[in-house]
Amino acid sequence: MTDAPVPTAWSPADLTDERVRRGFEAQLATRRSLLADGAVGAGWKVGLTARPLLEKLGLNSFALGFLTDRGRLGDGDRHSLGGTSVPLAEAEVALRIGTPPAAEPDLADAERSVAAAAAAIELVDIDRPMDDPTAILAGNVYHRAFALGAWTSPDCLFGDDEVELEIGIDGTTRERSAWRDYAPGAGAVVRFVQSTLTALGLGLEPGDVILSGTLTRPLPIAPGNRVTVSSAYLGTIGIAVEK
Repeated sequence: MTDAPVPTAWSPADLTDERVRRGFEAQLATRRSLLADGAVGAGWKVGLTARPLLEKLGLNSFALGFLTDRGRLGDGDRHSLGGTSVPLAEAEVALRIGTPPAAEPDLADAERSVAAAAAAIELVDIDRPMDDPTAILAGNVYHRAFALGAWTSPDCLFGDDEVELEIGIDGTTRERSAWRDYAPGAGAVVRFVQSTLTALGLGLEPGDVILSGTLTRPLPIAPGNRVTVSSAYLGTIGIAVEK
């Protein structure tokens, strides 16, 4: 399980930090280039959610990366690990935006914007040192691909349900964690993403996916592995990785 997030880290990214500002400038330039080349924006991902890492980097909020259709996988799909350095799989809760919230939403507005939820897998590659915020952000916070389970009602995230995710490798459960132990709520996740995007001159759009950050310890993966993430409330998603 990941270390508990820093309580203040759901505040917007601090663009007065020159390292953060330069990192986002490079990241968004890459995103613009991909969109100009025909990629379709799919949403955003929350990253760098472990307390020791934030403290090491001297950051006071989590990171944000982008998603496109080129990295999206379906249930049962295969994904090549070719060219990766340290590939890892993460178990996440995905949120889908319906009507986007205001540019600076309050918690209730952010919660109303969540139209659906799903179990998700994110594949990341630690291909650069974890000591340079500018390089991490410029590299899209290690993102490589993501897979989404079937969308379902997000009501379980707003009530008293014990929503848990399990991540398994080759049929064996390796990690398990509860949503309520990770996030202060789906509204807080959306508010963080939208407020950060507003500061960057962007904003959430209808249908955008938010990967809310890994709930469990990221797991090393190798060609031939099958990765599954499952939840009694959010369903199951599985993919295979190959050379």
